[in-house]
Amino acid sequence: MFGKTTIIAKAANAESIVQEKTLLVFGANENNVKPAAGGTALILGIAEFTTARTGDQITILVEGIGEVVLGGPVGITDPITADADAKGVKAAATNYIIGYAMKAGVKDDIIPVMISRAKI
Repeated sequence: MFGKTTIIAKAANAESIVQEKTLLVFGANENNVKPAAGGTALILGIAEFTTARTGDQITILVEGIGEVVLGGPVGITDPITADADAKGVKAAATNYIIGYAMKAGVKDDIIPVMISRAKI
């Protein structure tokens, strides 16, 4: 029922290799992004379209419903944060989240996530 719906997407420079449909955080400055390494930093958005190499310009979904590759099982409406590989997992207390799962899934599934950044 729910699929990807881009509302706001921004361009940024990849500070390291970025895999498609993974979660991103700010890099060394406001123009750079890098893969999230857990839920300890504000998650900026979702990498769209393609894998990027260091220095490539990439598109980041920052508002809307985006597709995220999972690093573990999640249920519908679970809050989603990043694992060590920038994949989506169910958030724990004190994690930053990118938003909420719009579909249940397991490791390596790609699911729609409604972006609603927060710290829980």
